[in-house]
Amino acid sequence: MGEANESLCNAVVFATGYQISYSFLPETVISVKKSDFHLYKYIFPTTLTHPHTLAFIGMIVPTGAVLPIAELQSRYFALVMANKCRLATQKQMIRDIKR
Repeated sequence: MGEANESLCNAVVFATGYQISYSFLPETVISVKKSDFHLYKYIFPTTLTHPHTLAFIGMIVPTGAVLPIAELQSRYFALVMANKCRLATQKQMIRDIKR
């Protein structure tokens, strides 16, 4: 961190609400069932060929505040996008989610 870099992206979606729905995405990307998202580290979908290209920030139900956790998730995603941190393999991510 500490450096200012720009990244081109197609879209950034900021969303709030009480009923979670991603009807604009195929269910193969994310399927929401009673707060069960099957996301690696509660961030990355494992079904994508390149899972590091899409992040769901704040998709957690903590016992404390959401915003500090969402900030940490955002920082982790930024490190992954900057190639400073690598995701596990798809097999490892799925195994981690099942635990």
